[in-house]
Amino acid sequence: MMVSGPHAIAIAAALSLAVEGFNFKSFHGTSHDAASLLGQKLGYLASSRPIAVNLSDATTKLKDVKFKAASSRSEAKTVFHAYKESAEMLLEDDVASSRIVGSYGASFIQNKLNDLKTTSILTHCNNASIATVGYGTTLGIIHALHSKGVLERAYCIETRPYNQVNAYLPILLNLFGPSLRYAITDVVVCGAPAIAIAAALSLAVEAFNLESFHGTSHDAASLLGQKIY
Repeated sequence: MMVSGPHAIAIAAALSLAVEGFNFKSFHGTSHDAASLLGQKLGYLASSRPIAVNLSDATTKLKDVKFKAASSRSEAKTVFHAYKESAEMLLEDDVASSRIVGSYGASFIQNKLNDLKTTSILTHCNNASIATVGYGTTLGIIHALHSKGVLERAYCIETRPYNQVNAYLPILLNLFGPSLRYAITDVVVCGAPAIAIAAALSLAVEAFNLESFHGTSHDAASLLGQKIY
């Protein structure tokens, strides 16, 4: 199985441990023993890819779940069950958030292109079933447009995980530009959560360095609003 992308990595890790915990039928120990075992395995999973933010976030949340379960229950199997339910909830939440992204993105595109009855879209860094857990962010927009009956055609210029070339998007567009410019007239979307994070952090650094700023709190809010939008 090929897993690529922060969301999918985190959820695949969480669910793999849920499956293992579900099969601990012969486990002998208290609820605290079960919580300790899950904690060790979550720590191992988190250490497998230290820079994966979603993986770290998921393991931290699941550690809290198993500690709370151990504190309120006496049987080990109830701790494993609580962990399993929480891991499954991570999956459901990811699909739900991708659907929200898709719906919002589709509505945004329709509002911007309100004079068009149908839309052609080019996607790069698709972020679908191997980057999230099935619905996708960029492909979520395509799903949403298709469900509304307004998607004319989708051009996918990256076949992740093979031929994954995020760094070479400008080169790709130069190569395919002459042939695509007549076909694609509407919009290009890229699945890149890191762009939003990097933008937010860069603005935070800039705001931190505005020591010489003279103005009220409303002036500061107005300045940040201009930079955000």
